[in-house]
Amino acid sequence: MLYLLYKIGLFILRIVNLNIVYSIASFVAKLKCNFSKKDRETVKRNLCVVIPKAGERELALLTEDVFINFGKYLVDFFWLIKGERHYLKNAVQFIGLENLDEALKDNRGCIIITGHFGNWELAGCALANLGYKINVVALAHNDPRINNLFVAQRKRAGINVIPIGLAKTECQKALHRNEVIAILGDRPYGDHGIKVKFFDRTTIVPRGAALFSIKNGSPIVLAFTYKEDTRRNIYKVVFEKPLFIKKEGPHDKQLKDITQGVMNRFEYYIKRYPSQWYMFNKVWEE
Repeated sequence: MLYLLYKIGLFILRIVNLNIVYSIASFVAKLKCNFSKKDRETVKRNLCVVIPKAGERELALLTEDVFINFGKYLVDFFWLIKGERHYLKNAVQFIGLENLDEALKDNRGCIIITGHFGNWELAGCALANLGYKINVVALAHNDPRINNLFVAQRKRAGINVIPIGLAKTECQKALHRNEVIAILGDRPYGDHGIKVKFFDRTTIVPRGAALFSIKNGSPIVLAFTYKEDTRRNIYKVVFEKPLFIKKEGPHDKQLKDITQGVMNRFEYYIKRYPSQWYMFNKVWEE
């Protein structure tokens, strides 16, 4: 059923303008929010931790906004199927791109850590459109047909997709070629995460980025993509100053310190734009 919705959506993209597609996506997203109790309650529970003082009405509206903004995120990403490359220049504004360039100067590659926030997919496409060699570590969708849609769209934009199972070897190769690897850092993959404090609660997040950085001496750049006004089709992509990691002190402590620092920055942006954090999985077990 979900695959069919994607195919219908892609067909609509080809025949109508962007504003109409936004309206359709928002309508479908509201239906999804109303009828998918499990996803709705998961998003709401996550938002309760982010905004502990929010009332029921505010949480309900924010939860619906998460679904609507996620629908628009999908539209923005797949709009590129029409081949309108100028759309990227108009829709994406880079802030701090010089920080990414600085990270690549030492020819050790660069690790971008971002999250399920704003529009990480479109940011990657826009970077690739500027000529950066982008490799993304991606968790496959449960439905292989949907997964193929996403992989094909990323490849069409010039992005190399690295499956989770090949991440260790392929990421090493990419870093040795002085390329960029991008990793989503706000959701653990498998059983190899690390415990950190996130909004004053313990959770498990990926440690792969910190491991790659320590092992290869590759700098980390945190990147966050968001809309200051969700009514306008303009994303800002902020690249923070690179973190140049050295092998210092106990390995486990260094891993935790790096990852904890990353999650502290996630908190900052998620607090500012909670309706653009697309987390449909439980983040905290308690």
